[in-house]
Amino acid sequence: MSQVLIDADNPGRFVTPRLALELVLRIVAKRPFEPGAVVCLHLSNDVLYPVLYLAILASGCIWTGTNTAYTEQELSHHFTVSRTQYVITTSEELVKVDRALRATSQGHSEIVVFSDLLRDWLEGEVITESLPGVRPGSVAASLYAQCRTLHDLVESGDGFPRVFPFAIDDSEIAVLMQTSGTTGLSKMAARTHKAIIAECKAIEDNNASKDYVIRRLLTTPIFHGFSKPLMIISPLKFGHTTYIMKRFDSRYPDLVHDYGITETAAPPPMLLKFVNYESHVQQKLLGLRMIYTGGSTLPSSLRRQTLAMFTQDPSSAMSPPRIVQVWGMTEGGWFTTFKYPEGTVNSPEDFSDGSVGRPIDGVSITVDGSGHHYARLDNGQRPGELLIRSKHLMESYLGDMKTTHKTIVGGYLRTGDIGYVLNGKVYLVDRKKDLIKVNGWQVSPAEIENALLQFPGIADVAVVGTGTGVSERPLCFVVPKSDITVDDIKECLRRSMARYKVASVEVKFTDEIPRSGAGKVRKQDLKRLATEMFPSKGSD
Repeated sequence: MSQVLIDADNPGRFVTPRLALELVLRIVAKRPFEPGAVVCLHLSNDVLYPVLYLAILASGCIWTGTNTAYTEQELSHHFTVSRTQYVITTSEELVKVDRALRATSQGHSEIVVFSDLLRDWLEGEVITESLPGVRPGSVAASLYAQCRTLHDLVESGDGFPRVFPFAIDDSEIAVLMQTSGTTGLSKMAARTHKAIIAECKAIEDNNASKDYVIRRLLTTPIFHGFSKPLMIISPLKFGHTTYIMKRFDSRYPDLVHDYGITETAAPPPMLLKFVNYESHVQQKLLGLRMIYTGGSTLPSSLRRQTLAMFTQDPSSAMSPPRIVQVWGMTEGGWFTTFKYPEGTVNSPEDFSDGSVGRPIDGVSITVDGSGHHYARLDNGQRPGELLIRSKHLMESYLGDMKTTHKTIVGGYLRTGDIGYVLNGKVYLVDRKKDLIKVNGWQVSPAEIENALLQFPGIADVAVVGTGTGVSERPLCFVVPKSDITVDDIKECLRRSMARYKVASVEVKFTDEIPRSGAGKVRKQDLKRLATEMFPSKGSD
């Protein structure tokens, strides 16, 4: 049977649909989790991740996922808000996860240590694994001795086990996905089995009509709403050969070339890397026929530059790839994209007019301009907040019905994105929310503010975004109450938050934070000041 999930670093590690089914059934047969429990996968990208995800759901449990870059503080918040009862993680992350769990008010939660099931199934023998981060006599070694491993979760025996599956109601909650917001720390978007299934069916890209073999290389974080349908469900459902990298790095062009990759997912920061490669490196990418992009705005200039890479050789018979935008939210998954063959181009000049695509099946979009004055655009369109009605939407923010009722009104999700619809295509103009997109990640200003206000040398702080597109980053306006430096502040943030959120942060000292009479920060004043401090170098 075909290999559909392949480890890009070690192609000898792979999963076939049959093996995936057998492993899922063996885990379900062992009944390793309490039905209804929340199970967190605190793991990097791996070919076993989809198997574990499906086994969690098939066990009548709820999946949630975290970023291995999270600090103890961030993990503790996630575990608390998601009500996590089990965490599957690697030996390297064992101590951090244990400390994060101890800082919650959850009571007892169990840690299960990742062990490579594929070593047994693919090689036919049990291989003793090294345990990175676990030294004899260490805290990690003591913790490891108390933990189950993945092998303990799997029913032994030959052939498919006889399993009496759980009766799962497709209207029950299947996943809890972390989302950020301007009102404070992250919340958990609770989505049902029915919503996940509908989304995965709706994003199918008319693959049977394509004139090439689909071979994908994916590097984006597997737990993210942009990546999850492509990396967890699609390979097993549609049989696409999919190579999984733990993260994007300098080996990517070689792997695209060596594995004959035709499709990939590349947020704008990755595309920027592509166009900055030397010519001989760019040549290795010329087999790509389709690139999904999302997570942050794709500047039209970057799209043109990317397409130009593929037309340097006029003698080449290969057409440039489709660069297909995806717009969505954690609260509802994918909302828009373009289906094959739409988006096919013949020259660098034949680029998109900036649309993020058409609504996928099951999604309807309404433009709401009521209560706000949005200036008419040069093309005559008057934008408004985009509202989404879809069977893909979350049921609620877990444990936060007050915010849920503000976000889903009359069956419509208020996206906070400003845009318009023309000829069936969706265009984004601006974001109503204050969220900052840093390299495709949503970063909450409130989260940074909360972290900084824990620092004794800071009297007041407000955070806004500065820059556009791939250069967007947080700008912290800080009122000091002692002699502190910019380096002190950055070190404070690095200690309390994941590096990707604050690596590009800017700091500006100020005498006071502008506030309204009610005490609300006048962020528009700060954004104007940010524009003066860091003027745009051009419009895309």
